[in-house]
Amino acid sequence: MQKLRDALRGIAIPKRALTFALAGLVIGISFSYYLKTLSLLIVLFSLCVGALCALKRSKRLLGVYAVFLIIGFSYHSLGKLRKPLEGNQTFTGYVMESKNNYFLFKSNGVSYYVYEKSSEREIGDWLRIEGYCSKYVATEYESYFSMTEYLNKKGVTHKISAKTINVTFKMPLRLRTKELRFLSYFDKETAGLIDSLLFDHRDYSLNSISLASEVGVLYFLSASGLIYTMVLNGFEKLVFLKLDEKKSKIFTQLFGTFFLPFLILKPGVVRVYLTRLLRCFVIHSKEDYKPDHITCVSGVALVMVFAVPSLALASGFLVSILISIGMQLLRGRLSEFKKAKKRVIGVICAFTFVFPMLVSGNSFHLLSLLYSTIAIPIVYPFYLLSWVSFITVPFKSVLGLYGSGISSFLSLMDKMDVQIPLGHWTSFTACGYYSFVLGWYYFRDNGLSHFKRYCMASVLLMLVINPLPIDIPISEEVSFINVGQGDSILVRSKNKVVLIDTGGNTSFDIASNVLIPYLRKKRIYHIDYLIGTHDDADHIGGKSSLMSKYKVKNYIDSNDSFPISIGNIRLDNLNIYSDEWDEENDTSLVLYTEFMNKKWLFTGDASQKIEKLIIRDNPNLDCDILKVGHHGSKTSSSDIFIKTITPEVGIISVGANNKYGHPNDEAINTLLKYDVSIRRTDLEGTITYKRYVSPL
Repeated sequence: MQKLRDALRGIAIPKRALTFALAGLVIGISFSYYLKTLSLLIVLFSLCVGALCALKRSKRLLGVYAVFLIIGFSYHSLGKLRKPLEGNQTFTGYVMESKNNYFLFKSNGVSYYVYEKSSEREIGDWLRIEGYCSKYVATEYESYFSMTEYLNKKGVTHKISAKTINVTFKMPLRLRTKELRFLSYFDKETAGLIDSLLFDHRDYSLNSISLASEVGVLYFLSASGLIYTMVLNGFEKLVFLKLDEKKSKIFTQLFGTFFLPFLILKPGVVRVYLTRLLRCFVIHSKEDYKPDHITCVSGVALVMVFAVPSLALASGFLVSILISIGMQLLRGRLSEFKKAKKRVIGVICAFTFVFPMLVSGNSFHLLSLLYSTIAIPIVYPFYLLSWVSFITVPFKSVLGLYGSGISSFLSLMDKMDVQIPLGHWTSFTACGYYSFVLGWYYFRDNGLSHFKRYCMASVLLMLVINPLPIDIPISEEVSFINVGQGDSILVRSKNKVVLIDTGGNTSFDIASNVLIPYLRKKRIYHIDYLIGTHDDADHIGGKSSLMSKYKVKNYIDSNDSFPISIGNIRLDNLNIYSDEWDEENDTSLVLYTEFMNKKWLFTGDASQKIEKLIIRDNPNLDCDILKVGHHGSKTSSSDIFIKTITPEVGIISVGANNKYGHPNDEAINTLLKYDVSIRRTDLEGTITYKRYVSPL
């Protein structure tokens, strides 16, 4: 061991070599992943910043950075060369990740998604799966979490529809089975909180998880490195009352090991554990050279990214590394201030650094820091109590009551929540923000006060200008919002806004998670008319939430309110027969407008029976763009209707892999028969038609 230490000392590895190696590896992997996307510009910017920082310190560090940049790019590119086997196949491999309703399976170096309700698969189980392999396609929503992107970053592009699953080797320790049995003792909401905190499984259909996400404190209800760190720090302080520093750290590390089997797949937890373990070795080292905290964090992260390359694309993991290193760098700067002032400046610096991570739904929750401060002492004991209950006996009544208290607290936070719109907050916006902030620190350290002021002014200007509706007074648009299996259409004439339907979803709040973030992205802060075509949940299921959380001036759902005129928009309802029918779809409003030099027809879910009545009474009806009826169902889009109105484009608002089989081949063939170009939200996402006009 001594010879190894002497050999390593002889190499004379430059300080911060591991940090720049980590940066090079992460940027190299990111470069390969984003190679054909617009996000490559951000990667290139980061690459240049890293190179300049390395060169400023030494040419050797620049060499280390360049070598790992190449390694990262090559490592990820070679992994993409392995192609999934499509069609009916037999797959042999092991479970690499297990969630509530699916598991990730690796066979011959390729990762696959396998759906399995209430999965009890354990990581390391070897399976033989017979099934059909195809490209993974999931329902996506505007401005909402993308499961497809999440899996792609893990190297998963295909799914296996399993016919039979045979176990060839079963891991003897069945933690997931024990987890499910433990959670079965509690009500749904409490079980959801425990599952998220202890086992990192989040069910967004639960009220508590959904509310935590909406107010920006979901991180505190997750099995995160932060919670794990808090537990270990609290234990270490207790032990330190009786033992010295070295022994207290050893006992704390042993204590932390008990949590690890339940959180082994949580990168933040593993990083904290390994970093603390390395620091334990460092503190007992008698060598002259002891790696500092930044070196330890960088070394651990480097090993983890090598082991799991997808971590280089995980924003949560990267943010935790940046915060850990950034706060360590700040400690030296803050040492020159007195204790009280140091704490205030430290909080301000930390807030400045994490600000982009607090942005949720294109807005900033003004009270998010206060909520987070309150959430910590509430969640911390619940986490410990849940863990003790898991390894001993279920504390049904205590945890049930505690879980209800947390849910009530989250409901109160949601009612008090104040959000500041930030406009379209993209990765490019965050990149620009960090550029100016880092520029401020750089110019401050180098005594260039005038450049420092320019950077600070640029940050403030960006935060002020980005939410402003600059192009609203000079533009008009019609957008078919991607709400999955449902309808929602935005019609805007300058600052006059009409929203036709809201969509709806039983798993989450469509208004809070899709519509409001989208409207804020468009810099739209009010709705003049919200129109409900009919009462089906997939059309107006988000109405109550939207009207309670957004400024909606008028709501219309009956034929008596038409026509309506606002700005350059005039909407007429052609289904004047709605009162004659009991079938809900036959009562659907059918709206017509001439707008942006085009004729638009929004047919809701109107059936072929209504279509024929409309063209009977409007034989000269014509349209350029048709919102295809009932999501492309065969109950709409009759041959005579399409032939009469002669649309150029048919927009189908539909969710991928929906249970109704929409769009139907019969409807598609009818549209194609009359040379109608078909556009679909499940394939394109939100579809927008926009033009610029005179502000006068």
